[in-house]
Amino acid sequence: MNQAKQINQESSNIASYTKTQDIQASPRELYEAVTTVPGIKGWWSHDVVAKSGDITVRFGEKNFQTLRLLQPSPDKKVVWEWIAQYFPVEGTTQTDEWVGTRVSFDIQANLDGSSTLIFTHAGLTPQLVCYDKCNAGWNHFLGSLKGYLEHGTGTPNS
Repeated sequence: MNQAKQINQESSNIASYTKTQDIQASPRELYEAVTTVPGIKGWWSHDVVAKSGDITVRFGEKNFQTLRLLQPSPDKKVVWEWIAQYFPVEGTTQTDEWVGTRVSFDIQANLDGSSTLIFTHAGLTPQLVCYDKCNAGWNHFLGSLKGYLEHGTGTPNS
């Protein structure tokens, strides 16, 4: 990761995208939904491929995100780091604004068997050109994750 992105990521955690939501699913089910190809296909995109610990998620022919799972802690925490991306956004020629940013899924078990998810995209700050579009995207896809886990049907990109 280049030093500028690392400094930006570390100094801007307050401005990073964060969302907390209760999900009527066990911590194990939530963990599997964000670490396995079938799980990710259920809520984020139908076009997902895993290879050597990296996951590539495609949105149409050209747009893609490649992320790496960093030391997942089963049923408790998952961290993704973006290692490659092609996502054109109006207003910039840069297509890889997320490379070097990280997403964390902090999973808390509730007494009733459900989970509380604290989702943070560190590095997704208002300084990024894609911020508004990406913020709206995470709102949609986190709702899709909740729907997938609670009702068996999410609204992934198809």
